[in-house]
Amino acid sequence: MCHRWRRAGGARPCGAVGNVLIDCWRGVVQNAGACRFYPRSQQLRLDLGAYNVSHLDIACEPRLSKEEFDRVKASLPDDAQSEGRLVTQCDYRIGRRRYHELAILGPAGENRYWLAIHASSGGGTDATAGSVEDLLQALSGLSKTGALNCAVDFRYPSQRWSSSVSLPLRLPEWGQAFDEVRGIRLVKTSAGKELEYSAILDRPRSREYFLSLTFAYQSTIDPSMPQRVVLEASRISGLLIKPKGSR
Repeated sequence: MCHRWRRAGGARPCGAVGNVLIDCWRGVVQNAGACRFYPRSQQLRLDLGAYNVSHLDIACEPRLSKEEFDRVKASLPDDAQSEGRLVTQCDYRIGRRRYHELAILGPAGENRYWLAIHASSGGGTDATAGSVEDLLQALSGLSKTGALNCAVDFRYPSQRWSSSVSLPLRLPEWGQAFDEVRGIRLVKTSAGKELEYSAILDRPRSREYFLSLTFAYQSTIDPSMPQRVVLEASRISGLLIKPKGSR
């Protein structure tokens, strides 16, 4: 998989989780696909295409003891264990869309663990070692919560969607140096000037908009957690991108 973990400027990482994720995914993932949670064969399936999402990344450091980690490990199949980490991944289809999902739980130091979830469109390597739901279901029995670092990418076709910011912006005063502004970064800060969320809006071609969001989100760790993140990301994206004809 060509994984693209990004922390837009100002996004707050969970300790060293971001760097750990990059190293881990380079060694584990070979391809990616998109998602939303959808019940099928008693499993949840995340169908990001229903929300115009192309990539979803979630990272956090749940508070786990070694005993709790071992309990989670015991509930997963043997092929989900990889070099001290727990890795579940699978490909699946919803309608014509093909998706890949991945979850990793691994040590981040003494009595510290990190959790990473990735979902994207296009399918992966057809490798199967459980599912994201399997790992989250095992964690849900421990009643854990986490401060999530979330990165969500959207793609919107411009024939059906419009932006609150008109792009591209012409730059006639710049002469021959630059012609247009095709992308911008917008941020929302709290009263204490802490970054709540960051949005990078780009229109590299006239036929579609690309929107990349990063934000923090507090959540219980259970099988429906990724869907709640997608719904929050969709709420934020709706502040910038709306269906044509809506107000």
